[in-house]
Amino acid sequence: MAFWPQTLTQSKNTPGIEEVRSRYATLFSRFGTAPAAMDFTPGQLGPIHGEWAGAVSNAPGRTLLYFHGGGFVAGSPETHRTLVGRLSRDLKAAS
Repeated sequence: MAFWPQTLTQSKNTPGIEEVRSRYATLFSRFGTAPAAMDFTPGQLGPIHGEWAGAVSNAPGRTLLYFHGGGFVAGSPETHRTLVGRLSRDLKAAS
């Protein structure tokens, strides 16, 4: 998936990391906001930083582990909150 014209990838005007991040943020903002009553809490598993996300009203016991990939170049926990929030809500996963 590319977020810049093909001609730029064949020239020396390839967008920098900040522009790529900005384009991903713009793209994912089109999906709207995370569902209401979601809880997003910073977390860490070993050396990996991320977020715990879950519907506040759901009971503990069901967990969704979602890796968005991208290495903080192509998105971040913030850009994926709508997707993760909807998955978490629909799966009734708690934070």
